[in-house]
Amino acid sequence: MAKKLVQAYQQTPRRKQIQKLGLYVLPVITIGTVFALYLVFSAQAAAAGLEIRSYIDKKEELQRIVANENTQLAWLVSHTNMSKRAEELGFEQISEENTAYMVLPSYPGRDIEITSPVPGAENNADVMLNSAYQESLWDFFQNLLFSDTNEGEQP
Repeated sequence: MAKKLVQAYQQTPRRKQIQKLGLYVLPVITIGTVFALYLVFSAQAAAAGLEIRSYIDKKEELQRIVANENTQLAWLVSHTNMSKRAEELGFEQISEENTAYMVLPSYPGRDIEITSPVPGAENNADVMLNSAYQESLWDFFQNLLFSDTNEGEQP
């Protein structure tokens, strides 16, 4: 009974060689695939980085153009430039003697809009908050877990 079991057949040498070749080639193919994926993702990341850099350069160029145009606009509407243009168009500088102030009872004037509170005044206006935001997390879970399930139902 102590006989060894003998295999009834042997694999052909060619099949053994193919299996060995497969065991050697499989890790190489796996490493090559991982390397190829790494290259693809690295290339995509590099392309995205270059595109972002070009957008940043374009943004900076546009900011410089806007700043330059703001400077030109400020120069065009400066007091000295506007005075020269007014003189060229025939306008004259007025003095206090030539100025007349007229009160028109039918003209109420412009309404003054107060956008900020008066300094020193206390702002007692209560902020209106939604009731859902006035409940603590503990109260929310307590109401959620221990509320009656029949509250929402109608008889």
